[in-house]
Amino acid sequence: MQEFSKDIDFITTEEGHIALGDITLKLEKERNVKIDMFRDGQFPDYRYEDYYLNATPLFDLSHLKAYTLDYADIILTKCITGREADQKVIFDLKSRGITIPKEELEKRFKKIIPSKGKEEIFKKRFENFLRFYY
Repeated sequence: MQEFSKDIDFITTEEGHIALGDITLKLEKERNVKIDMFRDGQFPDYRYEDYYLNATPLFDLSHLKAYTLDYADIILTKCITGREADQKVIFDLKSRGITIPKEELEKRFKKIIPSKGKEEIFKKRFENFLRFYY
């Protein structure tokens, strides 16, 4: 993913958001990487609270638990952005044999809560993605 991605995204709880603040600033400066943090599944244009349901645990320390999103949620969150770089990530996954059943993406898309006024944009992006991808 790194060849396409310009940043690293963290979805955090309120406590995690506070705890990771200084660490992420340090990483951004030392490693020249952009880090975005989204508290409780609130993204700039939508809310997706079910991200944790299928996440895979990476590690569990006494003060920090880390998970990675499953491929369905990665594809879902990238297909609705409308960004070309995100489309490249999706098709890179597909070229490596990583696909998600259409019905699963449709089920998860129903859990996306677009910001006010963004409903039609997200619906159109998702429908266009489904037509092109499948």
